[in-house]
Amino acid sequence: MMVGTSRCDVRVRVVIDLLELLQSAQKPNGMSAAQLFAMKVRLTTAEAIAIVLCAWVIAPARAAEPVCPPRPLPLLLSMAHWQSNAFYFRVTGTGSYVLQLSTNLRDWNSFTTNEAAETQPIIRIPAIHQNAFIRAALDEPIRPLFSFALRASLGIVSNSGWLLVDSYDSSDTNYSGPGGWYDFRKTKDGGDVALGFANDGTHYLGNAHIKGRVFTGESSMVMLGPNGSIGSTAWQAAGNTGIEPGWVTNTLRPSFMPAPVTVPFVGGVVPSAGVVGGVTYNYVLTNADYELNVISGSQKMLVTGNARLHVKGAIFISVGGYIDILPNASLQLFCAGDAKLAVANRGATTNFQFYGLASNTNLSTYGTLVGVIYAPNAVFTFGRSTDGSDLGGACIVRQFIGLHANIHFDESLKRFCGP
Repeated sequence: MMVGTSRCDVRVRVVIDLLELLQSAQKPNGMSAAQLFAMKVRLTTAEAIAIVLCAWVIAPARAAEPVCPPRPLPLLLSMAHWQSNAFYFRVTGTGSYVLQLSTNLRDWNSFTTNEAAETQPIIRIPAIHQNAFIRAALDEPIRPLFSFALRASLGIVSNSGWLLVDSYDSSDTNYSGPGGWYDFRKTKDGGDVALGFANDGTHYLGNAHIKGRVFTGESSMVMLGPNGSIGSTAWQAAGNTGIEPGWVTNTLRPSFMPAPVTVPFVGGVVPSAGVVGGVTYNYVLTNADYELNVISGSQKMLVTGNARLHVKGAIFISVGGYIDILPNASLQLFCAGDAKLAVANRGATTNFQFYGLASNTNLSTYGTLVGVIYAPNAVFTFGRSTDGSDLGGACIVRQFIGLHANIHFDESLKRFCGP
């Protein structure tokens, strides 16, 4: 019997050969469905048929917009059987995709989608040729999580009248300092901000200095104080204030804000205490998935490996407490309650990732924070009125309250596709 998987392009992830799949589907007379299928086809074509199911991603990018590498589609095929003049099976999977059929690996015809009426739709493949190939094609490309310095559905509140937004690139030594850290002498003007829909129609940004573009909802506008500026580095370096022509647009769609994430793992162990370098830590995290009910008080946490932590309640780190992430370690922190953070990330921007779950509505921190904040339902209070605070990375929040705050967007995040 001809198998034919070698004809799949090497870039294609072959999920399963249909003929192998059918070996376990027994018919009452003892003949497997694969044998029955081949014999049935031989009656009409006198040749064996190979059908290959492939998870292929067809995701054309928009101009100058990076797209994340395709994720495999975890298709689950079941109840395979031959009936009349066609082959039937059930398919389940995540994502929005169409199923397409080809006989030559060049011309493809869509014949169904996973958004059919049934939860597990029955898929029919007609016997149209001795070689048939099936692929799943994504309807939409997967895009990076962080394409803006700040996304805030309810906008910005800057109580001190000071907010600086600019950008750097931790992957490019021309636009970053040693170790990929922010260097004010090597900044860029990619600090784009998405502010959504203002309650009264106007986003009041005071004397903010934004080296980047500002996007709002179609019914909103931006108002600056007398010393505020929005525009390119060159335009602002020339001493201009106000808004550089073309650098504020009201083209955001209502769907510009993403939904909160869910915890991508089930369970987890409670981290143990330990002494490292003469310092006693309440929690030491290595390469594992962890869970805690709460984090409270002046507790100290050290992250030495690539860890994921689910906090089921609130995080309230008081004076003397902190989360310390070593240079080659990373922490993905999923928080269900409100959070007050104190984090020292000694490594790359993505080595600290905070994900506020749907019930996380308030978040605060101050000082220097290197990392990403993904908390679309939370009001994020960053900084304090007595001194400046710097965020190197990006954030997605419901509202941003900046107290003498600086946001330095790491443009390398445009290639970061999330957990």
